[in-house]
Amino acid sequence: MKQKICCLQMDIFTGDVPRNLATAEKLFAQAAPLSPDYVVLPEMWATGFSYDNLKSLAEDEYQPIREFLRAKARELNTVVIGGTVAEPENNRLYNTTLVFSPSGDEIGKFRKHNPFTLNEEHLYFAPGKDLLVFEHNGVRCGVLICYDLRFSELFLHLNKLDAQIVFVPAQFPHPRQDHWVTLLKARAIENQYFVVGCNRVGGRKIEHFGHSSIINPHGVILAQAGTGEEVLSGTIDLDEIHHVRQSMPMRT
Repeated sequence: MKQKICCLQMDIFTGDVPRNLATAEKLFAQAAPLSPDYVVLPEMWATGFSYDNLKSLAEDEYQPIREFLRAKARELNTVVIGGTVAEPENNRLYNTTLVFSPSGDEIGKFRKHNPFTLNEEHLYFAPGKDLLVFEHNGVRCGVLICYDLRFSELFLHLNKLDAQIVFVPAQFPHPRQDHWVTLLKARAIENQYFVVGCNRVGGRKIEHFGHSSIINPHGVILAQAGTGEEVLSGTIDLDEIHHVRQSMPMRT
């Protein structure tokens, strides 16, 4: 079974929700003629890590951002893996991915397990506890977020839950480009499934390198973006998972 995936690789202006929404709108419009089965955005794409007013941004913008993603899923008739958004709940914030079906139903939610301490993320976001595998048209998909990429056991758990594609919204910055690509490939090779990383670009204080990537179960890069805003698209063949696992049986 073949599936088309689009990554919306974008710059993010911290705290400027209207500007970020306009960028996402433009990139969704570019992706629409490609008729993707899945569209994924970067981590914290709508607000950035706007720590100075993160709580108020989350309270004011969570529902509008959620409805924007729902509308885009309907408009493009696609599954939207909505990057991440600051989600308020019970006086806590979570760095959360929302997933919407082509009909606009919310079919999954994943909260980042490992807030990035070097960016003081742990001071603002509570860690998630649960894993997510959602199913669409018989395809089982998981989500992990940015720093979670360094925790191989999470990817193994998704393997045990029969995930076939794992999406990784991220804000990986310089100088860790080699880490980003190497870890995406390693997680695909270790688990013999597809891994899709959607990274951001740009930045005012910290520069982000992009290189969103679609990786097959052999660890081969099927498609990779550059360092600017773009829609990365690629087609995967899920039958590769069976062929790779048959030729190199790693788990029983």
